[in-house]
Amino acid sequence: MDDVQDPRTGLVVTLRVFGDYAMHVADPVRLVTNLTSTVDVTDNDRIAGWVADQLLKVLRTHVTTQILRNAGPSWA
Repeated sequence: MDDVQDPRTGLVVTLRVFGDYAMHVADPVRLVTNLTSTVDVTDNDRIAGWVADQLLKVLRTHVTTQILRNAGPSWA
C-alpha cells in the first residue's frame, strides 16, 4: 500500500493493488547475481518481495502522473 495526495483537494488516497503478476526471466543467473550485489535478496521470497515493491513504485508514479494531468488513472 502507498499513499497518493490529490494536489487540488489535498485528499490522501491509499493506493492498493490486488492480483497476481508473472514475469519471465531470460537470464536467471544474471538477475540473481545483480540483485544479490545491490539489495538483500537471499531467497525466492525476498526476490518476489523486491519485485512487488518495484511494481508498486512504478504504479504509484503512474497514478500520480495521471492525477497531476487531471485525467485520472488510464484504466478508469
